[in-house]
This record gives sequence, structure tokens and C-alpha cells, in this order.
Amino acid sequence: MGKNDINVISSVGLADFLHKALVLLTSALCFSAAVFFYLKTYDSATIKITIVQVGGSLLIGLFLLKKLEDGLRFSIEELAFIIPVAAYILWGYFSYATTPFKTWASFDEFWRRCIYTGLVFIGFFEFRKLKDVKFLTSVLMLTCFVVCFYSIMQKLGYDPYAWKGAFGTRHFSTFGNPNFFGAWLVGAAALPLGMFFKTRNPLYAGLYGMAAYGVWISVTKGSFIGFAVMTASSLMLTALFAGFINRKKVLRILKFGLPLLLALLLGLVYIAGNPISYRFRIFTWMSSMEMLKKHPVAGTGIGSFKEVYPMFRHPEIFWIEGKHNTETDHAHNDFLEIFYEEGMIGFGFYLLILFITFYSAIGKLSKLERVPSQSASKDLIDRTFLLIGWMSGALAMLAQAAVDVHMRFVSSGHLFWLMIGVIGALTFPEKDKKKYIIPLGDLSKIILQFAVIAVTLYSMLFFRKFFIADVNHNIAIAYSKQGVWERALHHYDKVITLWPRFIMAHYFMGNVYNDRWDTTPRYHPLWDKTMTNGAARTDPQRTIAKYDDVLAIAPNYVQVHYQEGNIYLKMGMYEKAVEKFNQAMDIDPIFALSPFRKGYCLVQLGRYAEAEQAFGEAIARQKIKNIEFVEAYLNLANVLYLSKKYDEAELNYKKVVEITRSREAYTSLLNFYQAINKKSLAKETCLKILEIDPHDKRAAEILKGL
Repeated sequence: MGKNDINVISSVGLADFLHKALVLLTSALCFSAAVFFYLKTYDSATIKITIVQVGGSLLIGLFLLKKLEDGLRFSIEELAFIIPVAAYILWGYFSYATTPFKTWASFDEFWRRCIYTGLVFIGFFEFRKLKDVKFLTSVLMLTCFVVCFYSIMQKLGYDPYAWKGAFGTRHFSTFGNPNFFGAWLVGAAALPLGMFFKTRNPLYAGLYGMAAYGVWISVTKGSFIGFAVMTASSLMLTALFAGFINRKKVLRILKFGLPLLLALLLGLVYIAGNPISYRFRIFTWMSSMEMLKKHPVAGTGIGSFKEVYPMFRHPEIFWIEGKHNTETDHAHNDFLEIFYEEGMIGFGFYLLILFITFYSAIGKLSKLERVPSQSASKDLIDRTFLLIGWMSGALAMLAQAAVDVHMRFVSSGHLFWLMIGVIGALTFPEKDKKKYIIPLGDLSKIILQFAVIAVTLYSMLFFRKFFIADVNHNIAIAYSKQGVWERALHHYDKVITLWPRFIMAHYFMGNVYNDRWDTTPRYHPLWDKTMTNGAARTDPQRTIAKYDDVLAIAPNYVQVHYQEGNIYLKMGMYEKAVEKFNQAMDIDPIFALSPFRKGYCLVQLGRYAEAEQAFGEAIARQKIKNIEFVEAYLNLANVLYLSKKYDEAELNYKKVVEITRSREAYTSLLNFYQAINKKSLAKETCLKILEIDPHDKRAAEILKGL
């Protein structure tokens, strides 16, 4: 045996080992990303993100090593599938390189693009063998059983963990969020349903039933839609393409089953429906459509939606949500979000991947369907039902993506893109002729393999830091709630050192300085490490610096302008405060405290006409919520008095009395009447005060003087 022959055998052996490792580890990734959770992080889903980041990096590294070892050889049919996926990832690179938002939001979506497209290639190249797809399918069905069983335990009240009841009557299993739990089941439940159609084994029907119950107790309307689409797709694909089963019987079931399924879906959505949720989505979609017009060809940049959206958000969203300190990160329609971020070019690549995948799968099913039932082999039947199951799951997840955000989160995102790769693999024979070969010399191969190993190890260690940072973030929050400021700042500094893009840590660190509010100038090596000259600072200065760090990452981040306005107000820098409150009002036209605090600053600056307008706006904003803003009426009355608009001032003082009927309100009115020398009205007001509090000495003394 020659040296070359030994090298070939060695290469084949290593490639085979890497293939087996990829099949096993990909299955392990799917199981652990769904089942594992860790509650000592700020976000209970952080462990899932870390598993996909670190595990995905490892899988992609092993896959590249295997391709280099095996040889870069492709068939023309493979290239038809590979090129759109490669174009999609390359467009992601270009989009990230050119976006101005790469510090925060774009990076989050960029690493997802890298991992997800890597999973497409792994699914496509490493799951050609039916036995490998069967193994992965079995692992996913086992995972489905585990998460469904835990959700039933939650429903029965046997959840031993701290997050018990976090979403009220909605249950979330191991996912920490009922929306993500329901979305994952939409994709995974198609597999036992397909196996039931193939085998008629009641155990598969039972698992499908458990998944249906899991979706039901998640109370996720998008998942109701997705689950119905999954069930209908499975039924229709089985009827159309499983020619070796009793087609007449299936069509008869469909004739009555599909209308019944539609009626059931409408009923479920109506029962679980929340008109506020529907309105929220409609207004979010309206904003998204307006955003699309700005850069329709190339988009604004991958992941840029959540940075730009605050400037387009409809005021109704604040009213619907009833809060102002949260951020809408996604469009609740993945198609709109991709179109906005990556333009017609990126969206076109995305649609092309979907078209080629499902078109090829339908074509493959058509070929399999033409095989006479008596000639249908076990492998042919297996391939047919595996294709039906995986296709139905992917189609259902896409349907839910039209009304939900789940594709932007790893629990669903990694599964969907792996499904795309596996569907592609099932449309190809286990072995095909490779016509296109990229030649690599031994030295080139070794250099590339070492480069892959280095990048893989770096990526795994890099993403591991995010998990450690999130643990420290949670510890920092605990210390800040206890008022242990120095420990809180110590852990926030760790977070920012490990994960400089973690915007919430910058924001919360600013909040700690704001809450502590030490006005003594001093230098501290931890708190003032950015001060190269060792200059002393106060907490107000540190707070502003931290909030500026937030705005440098995300110029429209939630309520930072308002917080900075408050800091400048407390420091007596009223002009700067007014500037910041104006910026806050541009982003959030509903939050009443911004114009209210602005009005106070304008009074201090002696700009009474502007202050009058600001207090009037604060009153109007609260009236939208059917709330009377008493403090704003009182401040408006004071400003009107200072402007010598006595009649209008009197009306507003009386409005405060009308709303509160309090001694304090009558006292303000009394002071006003005394100031403008209306003695008879002052006397009446004194009597009212004494009715409320007969022991009010000041009112009694004033009454004697009148």
C-alpha cells in the first residue's frame, strides 16, 4: 500500500469520525437548547443563547474541518441550494460592515446569521443518510416529550423553581416565555404527527396531543395559528404525496377535517384573544411599513430595526402597552423586519432560500409519490414521511413568523434553520456525483484547518463571556436593590468589561449613580477609569457619562433622554434639562412627566409662556389615559398667576380643588385669593378649609384677619 493510499484512508477515517460527531452534537444542541435553563442569570434564556453560540461555533468549526478533510466537492444540484444560502450570509456580512449600528443591535443579529446559516449547511451536508435524520427526529421527539411533561407539571402546580407563575395562567415549560414554548412546539410537533401517519402508533398520537396541550396552556395566539397550519400541512401533504396509503380515506378526512380545524382555530383565537394584542400588532406593522420606505433596496443594516423603530413608533403603542420604560425590539412580522433591515436584496435571498427548499421538497415528494405502492421500499416510505414532517414544521413556523417574533430568538431560530438544511438534505440521494471540485494542496489544507481551529476556539471563548457577564448583571441588580452601591458597581463593571455591548448594564450603572447621588467630587479607580488624568467626579457627572455611553450605542434608547433631563434638573442646569426633555418628547409623545418636568425648568428660567404650554401638554397627555394630572394643573395655575393671567389661574386652582377636595388644594386657592386681594372669596375658602380640618390654625388666623 502506497503512502498516498494511507493518506486517503486516514483522511476518510477522520472525515467519517467528524461526520458522526456532527450528527451526535447537532442532536445534543437541539435537546439542550430546548431543555436546559439556568435561573441565576438576568435573562433565564441566557443559557439557551450560550448553548447556541458556543455549541453552534463548535459545530461550524467541526463542519469546516470535515469539509476540508473530505475535499471541497459539490454537484450542480447542490450548488443550486448552496449559492442562495452563501449569498444570504455574505449579504449579512456586507450589511453588518456598512451599518452604523454595529455596536449593539446589528451585532446581535449578525452572530445569529452566522450560526443559523452554518446550521443550514450542517443540516444539508451531514444529514443525507436516512438513519441520521431518523436519529435527529427521535431526539427532537424526546425533547418534545420532556418539555411537554414539564409544562403539564407546571399546570398542575408542581413547579419547584423560582419562576413558578411568572406569566400567571400562561405556562412556558423550560423556555421561560410562553411565546417561545408555543413556537418551538409548532415546529417540533410535526414530527410525531408525521410518524403517526406512517406507523399508526398511538404513542406518536399521544405525543402530538401533549404538544397540542402545551400550545393551549401557553395561550399564544400566534402558536395557535402555527399549530393549525402544521396540522393542515401534514394532512394535505400526506393526502397528496403518500400514494402508498389509502388516499380516498385521507381525502375524506380532509373534506371534513380542514373546515373543522379552521373553525377550531378561529374559536381558540377568539377565546384567548385580546383586542389590545391585535391593535398592538397593527400599529407596529403600520410603523414598520413606514420604515420600509426609507432604504428599500439595501436596507438600513442587519439588526437595525430596534435601534430605528423608536422614532417611528405610533403613540398608540405607548397607550396600548401602558408603560414607557420598555422597548419594542421587533416588528412582530419577520418578513417585514428582514425587508426593512436588509432591503429587497437581502429579503430576495431569504425568499430564494425558502423557494428552492420547498420547491425541491415538493418535487422530491412528487417523484416518491409516483412509485407504485407495491414497489415502495421502507427507505422510500421513511423519506416521504420525514419530508412531510420536517416540511410541515418549517411551514408552520413561517406562518407564525408572520404575526410573532419567535424567529428572532434562538429557541426557535436555530430549529427553523436546521430544518431548512435537513429538508434540503432529504431531497438529495445519500450519495451523488460531485462535478465541481475546489483543489487544495496539503499545505493549504493544513493552514486552513489550523485557522478554523483557532477561530472556533476564539468564538467559543468569546461567547462564553456573555454568559458570565449576564450572571454578574443579575448579581449587580440584587446589590443595587439592597442599596449596596459599591458591590453593585463592581459587578456592573465586570459586565461591561466582559460584554461592552450590553447596553442595559450601562443604563443600570447610570441608575446606580443616580440613586446614590454623592455630590462630593472624588476620584475612584473603578468608577472613573475612563478619566485618564485622574480627575475627580461627582455621581451626577458619572450618571450623565453613563447615560451618554448608552446613547452612543443606541441614540434612541428607551427613556435615557428623560433620565438625563432629570439629572440636569437636579443639578440646576435648566437649559440642558429642557433640551433633554424635548428629545424625550420626540421619542415618546405620551409620557406626561417629560413636559411636566420641562415646564418646571422653564419656570426657573423665567420663560412663563413656554412653561404654560408645557404644563398644558402634560395635562393633555394624562387625559388620554383618563387621568387628571393634579400637579400639572397646580403648576399651570402658578405660572398663570406669575403671568398675571388671574382669571385663567383661578380656573386651574379651582380645578385642583374639584379633583382632590383636599385641604392642600383649598390652601393653594386661599393663597391665590390673598395675593390678588379677593377677601370675600378668601373668607369662603377659609371656611371650607376649617370644614375639612377644624384645627387648621393658619386658616383660622387668616379668617380672623378678614
